Amino acid sequence: FGHGVMGGGLGALFISVLFAAARYELIPRSAAFAVTAVIAGAGVVLALRREAPLLAYLGFLGGYMAPAILGENRDALEGLAGWLLLLHAGLFACLWRRRWVGLDLVAVTAAAIYYGAWSDRFMVPARTGAAGGALVALTLATLALALLPGLLRRRPVGPTGLLTAVLTGCAASWAAFELFHPEHRALVGAGLLGLTAVYAVAGVLRRRDDSARFPEAPVLDGAAVAALAGAVPAFLEGAGVAPV
Repeated sequence: FGHGVMGGGLGALFISVLFAAARYELIPRSAAFAVTAVIAGAGVVLALRREAPLLAYLGFLGGYMAPAILGENRDALEGLAGWLLLLHAGLFACLWRRRWVGLDLVAVTAAAIYYGAWSDRFMVPARTGAAGGALVALTLATLALALLPGLLRRRPVGPTGLLTAVLTGCAASWAAFELFHPEHRALVGAGLLGLTAVYAVAGVLRRRDDSARFPEAPVLDGAAVAALAGAVPAFLEGAGVAPV
């Protein structure tokens, strides 16, 4: 009950800041983002100190919702990507300390929604470099928070971690093909090869542990093979694709 009351207070703080900026314009939106980050951080600290995952969920949920409420109708990919990477870093620190299920899925869902919405509204050829850089950064950050806490601390990645890693690869591959293929097919293929390497290394690291305790390496191997297979039509076209 006490954690629920704390969560209600956290939600009230989020709502107050968001309405003060977006509805009543009492404070600048930049200041609202800063205060939102402080509130989210306070929620995570409280969650870790009091073993209260509810507070962590509410804190990160408020942080990930902030761009949708406070954002303006303009191309601000760099700021959006920076905000998401900041939240990803905080979430990584939280998952490093506690195995709270579902936080990684929140991260990949938010990143996919925001990046997809931006590309649908603002993607133009002149923004190819920025779009590619943001996609690579968000993909690597999401894969890191899904896999690294379990791999480096020698504990299970877990079903949600594996699901987050696979969903991240699928979303990144789809976005790369939609935005950059075939004009920049070599870059798409290189990205898929990089994704293959990440999954393969994760599988190797997982095999160093007891496979009976951590039966996750086959899933990572399968993801590596799938990414490698996806690289074929990125590099090739025509009659050579099917045999390869």
